[in-house]
Amino acid sequence: MAKPEAGPRDFASTATIAQGAGEKNLTPGGSAMRLKRSSSSRKLANHTFKTMPVSAAVSMALCGGSLLAQVVESPSAEPLTPIEEIVVKGVRGSLDRALATKRNASSVVDSIAAEDIGKFPDQNVAEALQRITGVSISRTNGEGSQVTVRGFGPEFNEVRINNRLIATTSGGRDFDFQLLPSELIVGADVIKAPTANRPEGSIGALVNLRTVRPLSNPGLNSTVAVKARYNDLSEESTPEVAGIFSNTFANDTLGMALGFTYNESENRIDLTGGVRSSVFDGRNGDVNGDPILDESGNPIQVTDLRFPGRQEFRVEQETRERLGVTGAIDWSPSATLTNTFDFIYADFDRQGRGFGIQAPLQSGAFSGVVASVNDTVLTGTTTPQRFDVLQIDEGSDSATFLAGLNSQAEFDGFYLHGDFAYSKADTTTNRSDLVPQIGSGNGTDDLGTISFDGRNSDVLGVTTTINVADPSNIRAHWNALQRGEIEDEVSQLRLSGSKKLGFDTLESIEAGFFYTERTLTADHFETDGNLNCMVTCGAGVDLPDGGFGVLPFNDYLSEESGAFPRRFVIISDIPGYFNAVNQIKGADAFTPVLSPRASSRVDETRAGAYVQLNFAGGELGGKPWSGNFGLRYAKTDVTSSGSSQSIIVVRRNDPDNPNATALLVDFSATAPVTRANRYNNLLPSANFRLELSNSLLLRAAAAQTITRPTVTALGVAESFQTSNIENFAVVSGNPELTPYEVTQWDVSLEYYADNGSGYSLALYGRDIDTFIDEATIIEDSGFMLESNFGPPIPLRQARTSQQNRDGGRIMGAELAATVYLDFLPGWASGFGLQANYTYADAEDNGAPVNELPAVTPTRFGVEGFAENSFNFTGFYDREKLQARLAYNWRDDFLLSRRGARSFGLPEVVNSFGQLDMSASYQITDTWSVTFEAINLTNERALVTEDVKERVSLIAYSGRRYLLGVRAAF
Repeated sequence: MAKPEAGPRDFASTATIAQGAGEKNLTPGGSAMRLKRSSSSRKLANHTFKTMPVSAAVSMALCGGSLLAQVVESPSAEPLTPIEEIVVKGVRGSLDRALATKRNASSVVDSIAAEDIGKFPDQNVAEALQRITGVSISRTNGEGSQVTVRGFGPEFNEVRINNRLIATTSGGRDFDFQLLPSELIVGADVIKAPTANRPEGSIGALVNLRTVRPLSNPGLNSTVAVKARYNDLSEESTPEVAGIFSNTFANDTLGMALGFTYNESENRIDLTGGVRSSVFDGRNGDVNGDPILDESGNPIQVTDLRFPGRQEFRVEQETRERLGVTGAIDWSPSATLTNTFDFIYADFDRQGRGFGIQAPLQSGAFSGVVASVNDTVLTGTTTPQRFDVLQIDEGSDSATFLAGLNSQAEFDGFYLHGDFAYSKADTTTNRSDLVPQIGSGNGTDDLGTISFDGRNSDVLGVTTTINVADPSNIRAHWNALQRGEIEDEVSQLRLSGSKKLGFDTLESIEAGFFYTERTLTADHFETDGNLNCMVTCGAGVDLPDGGFGVLPFNDYLSEESGAFPRRFVIISDIPGYFNAVNQIKGADAFTPVLSPRASSRVDETRAGAYVQLNFAGGELGGKPWSGNFGLRYAKTDVTSSGSSQSIIVVRRNDPDNPNATALLVDFSATAPVTRANRYNNLLPSANFRLELSNSLLLRAAAAQTITRPTVTALGVAESFQTSNIENFAVVSGNPELTPYEVTQWDVSLEYYADNGSGYSLALYGRDIDTFIDEATIIEDSGFMLESNFGPPIPLRQARTSQQNRDGGRIMGAELAATVYLDFLPGWASGFGLQANYTYADAEDNGAPVNELPAVTPTRFGVEGFAENSFNFTGFYDREKLQARLAYNWRDDFLLSRRGARSFGLPEVVNSFGQLDMSASYQITDTWSVTFEAINLTNERALVTEDVKERVSLIAYSGRRYLLGVRAAF
């Protein structure tokens, strides 16, 4: 029997399946096969191996830290004679390994392999994953952060490292890839069709990231890379350094590896957009009684028109600092026992400062109104008021740790596997919203007018009689500070075993047990809501001029045309600003304190077992087949605890003005609250594979799958918005939520050419039996407010929480091809193409209708699903030169049926395409130089509301360039 590996041992007829150079190359029949192509590395295989008599699914269970489930060797193989092994490295080698993983997998799997140890193909793991068929990503300030698979968003895709659940800092189950340096990852697998022996919880895909395993790369291996990063928008250069070292000892029975990476980045993001969508009542014309006009200048009769309550213009500067360390020890004292200890640690610090202003349009008192056919206010001029400064500072400091011990052994024909892991993540986030006002400087009222025009550009044109770049006209207004502290701990145990049965059809049986405990604590701190607005809101109280300056950039939104503010006042002395406002209020308004009602703790326990039958099959119509069938049972217990409070008094901020919209509230004392929930799931799965020829494979799969509710959504916390009549609301958790439940099927046809090229066509369907939706109801708060216009009026509030409901249906198709153009003569034979296309048709007939006025029904089905997406990569790999040019595009998709920025309107992410490139040149066997460029065409992100003329967000993050040198020993 083969000596068990700490990492996966997968077998392909055309390429070594390895986490780096140095793996032995075996075929399913146990014989060695030399690669026919030239190579940059040749080694003499100095060990003999027997093949492991275990099925593909058992191989997955025994893989230690990896989740690469592949077909393995024949049970009758004999020891191998040492041969010369050819290892293909670089772009082509990584594509070979990825295709071989896909070909040999026991279910539907797509992969990415590192080009060499410490050389993942992209700066960010998420940005690398988007090259996979059906995978698209979301970005935070231009950097890939989360993955969507076949339209299912981040919360539907469980991300694991070495097949272990990792604690997260998001407060949910989604993983933020910004935390994880790509240099520490040697491979990534996107598993789209489940098997019983894989963890449940992923409707989209199970994404497994693999770290280095020293016994998979015998001998001394080390790489060091140093890079300089430049962002053309921030015009800042920052350093990056990374290294991985591994070695094996004691006749390659002991291996140790250590990797590290550190990088900094200085970024700038230019943003604009409308928020807090509001309604203009046009029944009586504009504020002067003049008629509303259409775009041709004709009077029209209209009831409700939509306009942005605030129009933002903002620049964000951010600094990112990221440190990562990984290590592993493999010990294989005999051919029947392997032990692995490994860990990974990532520290990510992000600090951002946003300078901006906003046009406060929320009063809706407009003259000169022109409306579109979609009931949108296109032009208008406000009644006199002040302009808002909008300075938003945000920061986070996160640390994530994962460690585990893995053992696998063969005992009297049984194959046993055990894994214990512990993970912890904690993060502290801070946010300050500082909103002083800018007056006109004309008289005691100090007010001016604001005009807007949205007919000529995606950026709303805004002009004003107020000099928004004059620090002498600053007035105190509204402020709020928040801090969040999240701690997530995960402890997990997996035990499994398998037995080779030796039957002609039924090859093996395996079974396993798993147990996971997870505790997430989320504490929320905020300033006193009554102090945020008290005394200052709208009062025009002057502030000292010395603490303010003017935006130091002359190129704000230089890619956009139109008349809008490009230079404006900023707060330059934050401590001085705090002190001045505190003196006006006569109290400390800038120290966040714990809000028990908005804090919670969720304890979740998962336990269960599985059994899986693996079939060698035999022949069907003269064609070899194989497959597996299994059942997975999971029991989940959830306990949510925290504190509750209720509002007991509501009053207007200005008691002398019974029509003031600003409010003050009093809360009751806190009371402890605990709620529990339990649910069980029995999840069958089946996978079938038919070899139509040596090159053509047919796959079919069917399963029932689940995704558990977001952890924070299960909490008992309640978050109140009470500062204004316009947005009086409460958002609450729901501990009684049950999982999303889906019945799914997959069919694919895959062709693998003799030269290593690969082509595939896949069809898939997902019926969502149980869905989770965010429901908002408008209700009577139970409070009455005095009014000058008559008797007291009831105060209405919006109550939002997540609820279970019936789901929708998704059907789609995927096309993918990897093509080597090695038939071209000479140097041109190094060219190749990699391309994929995904089509998704989504329906959600059970979605609640958005009944807000002047809202166009959305044309989209299920949230997050783009109808079309594709990736195209052209690459060159020959001798010393490697180069890659990649374009990624995703169609429009529905971000949310009731968006947060839009105050309840649908929000749509518009189509986005990005062009990236990378190149490296091997100077010597040791030294190489690298160059990368990201977002070469400086594309913008665009989010609109239900109709495209209602622009919610435009964001530019600029281009990134990286120049580096790399040494491999």
